[in-house]
Amino acid sequence: MFELRYDHLPSHFFVAFSGRHDSGYSVELDPDVTRDEFVGEFPDKILDRVNFEGGFVKPHTVLNVSLCKEFKLNDRASLLGQFNLENLTNNFYLITFESVFSGTAIGRPRSFSGRVTVSLK
Repeated sequence: MFELRYDHLPSHFFVAFSGRHDSGYSVELDPDVTRDEFVGEFPDKILDRVNFEGGFVKPHTVLNVSLCKEFKLNDRASLLGQFNLENLTNNFYLITFESVFSGTAIGRPRSFSGRVTVSLK
């Protein structure tokens, strides 16, 4: 996991670029299980992200960007606005496959979020 952040303190602005690389969690399947046994159960898009021979979910990288600006309204109040873009490259990835506790977990596609915060002193 990493984060690069630039803060411009006089203007109360920051931009952050972050990401993480997951090398792939292990898959808890019997050693002789093949992809063919899951063809009717899962779409190819999911099965393509599993290394059945190696016994793990294929690696993936997720990148994110955040922008934030604080606006001073007066000596006692400020307004903070933040915009986030997660999974910048819109990669399809698996977190787990047929896990005993969580089943198959798919990573989130590209998503946008934001927030507005009012601070009173």
